[in-house]
Amino acid sequence: MPSAYAATDAAGLDRLLSLSLEELMATKVRISTNTEQTLTKAPSVVSVITTEDIKATGATNLVEILQSVPGVYIRTNVFGFRPWITFRGASSAHTLLMINGAPIKDMVFSSGMFWKGVPTSAIERIEIIRGPGSALFGSDASAGVVNVITKTAATAQPSEAGARAGSFAMREGWLQHGTNWNGFDVNVTADVSRTDGYSPFIRADRQTLSDRTDHTAVSYAPADARNGYDSQDVRFSIAQGHWRLQGDYMHLGDVQTALTGAAVLDPLTRGNSQRYNLDLFYNNGDVTRDWGVNAELRYLHLDYSTGNGTQERPPGYKGAYPEGELSLQRAAESRTTFEASGLYSGFDHHALRVGGGGVVQNLYSVQQSVNFGTGPNGATLPNNGPLVSLTDTPY
Repeated sequence: MPSAYAATDAAGLDRLLSLSLEELMATKVRISTNTEQTLTKAPSVVSVITTEDIKATGATNLVEILQSVPGVYIRTNVFGFRPWITFRGASSAHTLLMINGAPIKDMVFSSGMFWKGVPTSAIERIEIIRGPGSALFGSDASAGVVNVITKTAATAQPSEAGARAGSFAMREGWLQHGTNWNGFDVNVTADVSRTDGYSPFIRADRQTLSDRTDHTAVSYAPADARNGYDSQDVRFSIAQGHWRLQGDYMHLGDVQTALTGAAVLDPLTRGNSQRYNLDLFYNNGDVTRDWGVNAELRYLHLDYSTGNGTQERPPGYKGAYPEGELSLQRAAESRTTFEASGLYSGFDHHALRVGGGGVVQNLYSVQQSVNFGTGPNGATLPNNGPLVSLTDTPY
């Protein structure tokens, strides 16, 4: 059975610069125990990729960085060429990806319907655990953990701006600014880009097979599978003393999905998604002689849409469906998280951490409209009719 797929044979980045021994001894990470400590004392195999390492590679996106890390492999989904992060052959569902300690997974499509990564202009460093992290982070981390730390006022100096262009008609501009204002450390980073995306030539797709059996000729193949999109990434942080307020906004627009999940060329979809969050942190390592306290309050909103709809099958499918089989999807959710912990260091050579928290998730909107399908009573949607909402219906 013929199928359509896209694979890239681009060579990985040659190498990542290693830290000096002195820098390794001084580097602190949280990913190993959720308590800040030096890398040499971390009880896991932890890799740290710094800003200097990233600049040395010339990478423009988190996905490109991870693709060059030993033991990490990036697979791409047929629908939308979405990157899936895998460790040592395990399923991507067992890899936990976090940004500033918060998982990016949503309640429907794991990493989001159109997730494309994070621009390197916003990244301070990346912490990676190769191997199980479930004891600390749950079952989603049974293969490995990646934590992306974004820039703050302390790490975004001096201020800079830049632009670049690359393959697949990629155009990008970015800026960062960090300063001290009335006793507050303030930081802003912004990145705007557009790319035509990796667009492989598809000689035959799944519809080509259907054409043979249905005696039709409606497949779009042979043609290029388009994966272009726009991206905007804006982040800020304000800190004073033990407090830090941080906000992020990520938007993807005009997203082309190239192929449907059934491996059929889809020139129609122009999807979009937006994710924004607001986080408040408190970190005081010396509340008393032997106690330190950490607390965080986070809010996340995520929504996405397939725009005018996904063309699951082209016009004329099975000699019918003059507009093709269409599916329009939208979803929106929110998540509020609170966590607090105390670290007792009064023991010799040991520390005790205690804490608690809670998560409230709300998948408050899920919509799908189609012009095809059959309900439980056997009624079939008219193939020449308008889109019909399936929300709260038996279909």
